[in-house]
Amino acid sequence: NEVSGILPIPPDVRSSSGMSEYMPSLELEGCKRQHVFLARKQGTRKPALPIHTPAERDMFRKLMRENEAFSPKNGSPNWKEAVKVWNYLADGQKELTYKLIEQLTAYYNTWKINLNVKETLSRTLNTRKPVLEAIRNPARSAHAPPVPKRPAKPNSVNHGFNVPINTSPTPRNSDNVQQAAAVSTQAAGTSSTSSIQGYISRKRVGDHLVRTEPAKRARKPRRCQKCFKDGCKGKKEVRFCGAVCLDCKKSSCRGRNSKKPDVPCWEAWL
Repeated sequence: NEVSGILPIPPDVRSSSGMSEYMPSLELEGCKRQHVFLARKQGTRKPALPIHTPAERDMFRKLMRENEAFSPKNGSPNWKEAVKVWNYLADGQKELTYKLIEQLTAYYNTWKINLNVKETLSRTLNTRKPVLEAIRNPARSAHAPPVPKRPAKPNSVNHGFNVPINTSPTPRNSDNVQQAAAVSTQAAGTSSTSSIQGYISRKRVGDHLVRTEPAKRARKPRRCQKCFKDGCKGKKEVRFCGAVCLDCKKSSCRGRNSKKPDVPCWEAWL
């Protein structure tokens, strides 16, 4: 059966990894355990989680130093045996959770990268030490010019704003005229610096809107595409036109195509 969400661990994987099966009796006895819901969904006594706690990271480092399955003399770790060792220890320690082989190998790759970085830093310490001492030498700041000490004064602006109260942008419609008049009225009654700055900002925005507003173009009058007369009823729909077509001289013709006004009727509808 297809399962969505938290997938159960297959019995063969659970058995080959040394995991114990989930026991509902532990919940009935009132044993307090972490991640009970996750363990019940996975079908194991403890949930299978990646290495993510300090206790598990310390245990991994210890096993890499002492256990032969994790750190053999030749080659890579024997993960089939290593996962059994880990899950055996997890049954007896509350801080540890079950692991799959994929979870151990994923953390092993990260641990190996960090180990290589630490080893490189250790080997290059003698080379990097003079550079670090030169960079962090406090005597370097002795050659810097002194910073003049001046008392802090708040900034104040008392002049320099030229407010044209009677000027306004040239609008193109009545709405902009009302907006410009409202802005001028507000600016006339303001005297403080903040009010003047607000007026200038509003005026700048108003001028920008006027400049970027597209001009309204007059729409061309519609005409009949069959007889090309302005007063014909066919300017609304061609079927209302009672005249003959200007191109083919037929009354049954529907006239020219409005999307191709320069093409004759016998070519416009092809």
